[in-house]
Amino acid sequence: MSDALQIDWLAGTITNKPIGDTLDLLRQILGDWQELKYGGQGYECSAVIFGTGRIFWSYAHTEMGVHVRFPSSALAASGFESQALVAAFVHVGMKFTRVDFAMDDTTGILNLDEIASSVKEHCFVSRWKKWTHIENESGGRTINIGSRSSQSFLRIYDKAKEQKVEGHHIRVELELKDERADTAIRELLNETDWSKKVASWLLGHVDFKARGADTNKSRWLTVDWWAKFLGFVAKSRLHTPKSIKTIEDVIEWLTKQCAPSLVVVWSAFGSHKIQEMIDAAAVRLKPKHLDLIQSGIRFAGAG
Repeated sequence: MSDALQIDWLAGTITNKPIGDTLDLLRQILGDWQELKYGGQGYECSAVIFGTGRIFWSYAHTEMGVHVRFPSSALAASGFESQALVAAFVHVGMKFTRVDFAMDDTTGILNLDEIASSVKEHCFVSRWKKWTHIENESGGRTINIGSRSSQSFLRIYDKAKEQKVEGHHIRVELELKDERADTAIRELLNETDWSKKVASWLLGHVDFKARGADTNKSRWLTVDWWAKFLGFVAKSRLHTPKSIKTIEDVIEWLTKQCAPSLVVVWSAFGSHKIQEMIDAAAVRLKPKHLDLIQSGIRFAGAG
């Protein structure tokens, strides 16, 4: 089986408390940090902690909450045990926006040539169709399955080559974002064996197969090396609740993401330019947009 599970990236936002209260709670958990003279990620203020960790907040836009971002180096420097840190963040009301789970093979179970061959010959079952195989000038190799723009993404790479050390070290990373990241953390809180659960998700995301005679690829047997690496777990899937868009969601998105740009256009060209954009977009409306318009009319009428 693989080595112990690691959390290799952790990020989330806390919006359920006043900014000052949230910062005080984070100081109690993490200790003090060094405030920077600039913001980032759309926030006006930021701080650095544990070398590469970042904390972002805005007093002028309290609805954005406090955003925390810990890459692997910050998690290692913090000295916190991953599960304890996750539990502490949950306690203060964090909604997780990204989590990367890493599982390592340092014993020789996985072979990048075999994995690359399985991918190129389409001997795997996955919801993902897109994949890439990247090699660099120093001999490092990475196999990516899925799209970085989606809420889930898998990378398998030579960690030893990346760190420029001798020995066998293949890392498998499952990157989850937004709803999938938050759902994963919530599910893990009810699990005693996080490694086993994440391994079952990995198998649910990508199942490498030994080619068989059956025309249905899903009935081919899982290859021995993948089953052994994952600890012979049963496949499971991470189910996220289907988001329901409302007119309130649209208003919130426009306010947070588009309002500053609209001000720029208005200031430069006047209100008629905004009206031109609206008129041009009207012909592209889909049934879901028309439903939102009707719900907005009802919403306004109720007010």
